[in-house]
Amino acid sequence: YINNHKTLGTELETLKESLSANQLYLAELELNEDMEEEDIPLLEEAESDVKVSISKKYMLLGAILGIFASICMIGANYIFTSTIKMSDEMRILFQVPKLGTLVLKEKNIFEKVADKIFYKNEINSLDKEKELIVSKISMLDIKELVFIGSLNESASSTIKEIREKLFKNGIQVKVVDEICNEAEDFEIAKRIGNIIFVETLRQSEIKTIYNKMRLCEEQNINVLGYVILDI
Repeated sequence: YINNHKTLGTELETLKESLSANQLYLAELELNEDMEEEDIPLLEEAESDVKVSISKKYMLLGAILGIFASICMIGANYIFTSTIKMSDEMRILFQVPKLGTLVLKEKNIFEKVADKIFYKNEINSLDKEKELIVSKISMLDIKELVFIGSLNESASSTIKEIREKLFKNGIQVKVVDEICNEAEDFEIAKRIGNIIFVETLRQSEIKTIYNKMRLCEEQNINVLGYVILDI
């Protein structure tokens, strides 16, 4: 086999030497084309054998990461939005007493569970909470006060009931919307000198409350406390 291989090699070299440069170039070109044609079916067969598959492990990992990212986005939105989210938040931030929380909506199951976990026995019925607010205000040595807050229809009706009960106890109550941007409301608050903030969960902005607190401090307006609305 080795001798035959050497003989074929010698004959091939002899044949190349007998060809002109042009003939040798054409022969090599033809040989390369034949080799490429033989390789094409092999490549096509190899490509047909390749199947694209996605590992279930990576699919599960992607789903978990997607859920985790969604939870993070929801959590970040909850943390970094600038509205009041808890009824005790103003007491902690501004050191003013909370007079009560008026729940004016039907709570869903998640909110009820959260109340039992975080507040336990602190949640009262709406009627009882109104009575407590009236009682706390009536204990103060004042004859006039101002409720400050943007109220919808249900909140206005509830605050009206509290005003009527306070009036029977000898306390005159006025309600204004905004003291920072409304000159008339500010003059009423400044003249009376005693105010109670009425703020709404998930709506009242902390920055706005801060500006009102600062204005009251500068003008020597007495902040008696705050009432939270959950609507």
